[in-house]
Amino acid sequence: MKYSKKKYNYYSDDERMSYIREYLSSPESKSEFCKRHGFCAKLLTYWLNKYQIEDKDMGRSSKPVNSDAIDSSISELQKELSLLRAENRKLHRALADESYVTRRAKNSS
Repeated sequence: MKYSKKKYNYYSDDERMSYIREYLSSPESKSEFCKRHGFCAKLLTYWLNKYQIEDKDMGRSSKPVNSDAIDSSISELQKELSLLRAENRKLHRALADESYVTRRAKNSS
């Protein structure tokens, strides 16, 4: 019996946030929403946790969803990610420079 490899869809951050916004503003349950869009409810739960967004089933359903706050959070997280990536590149360069200097010192001895 031959098994085929399961195909996984990749969703960009923009697509994920679009689904999250739509889910939070819809009256549907998580399972209904996910079934309609063709993905597993666990995936939506994972995205909500990843972006630290409280699920409407956990007590947020009485409050309206503020998409401006979500957009602001995304913007802040993107800025932080950019700064962390720049710092990471700087640290990698410093580490590479340090190892180069160490190798040269050993070779000249």
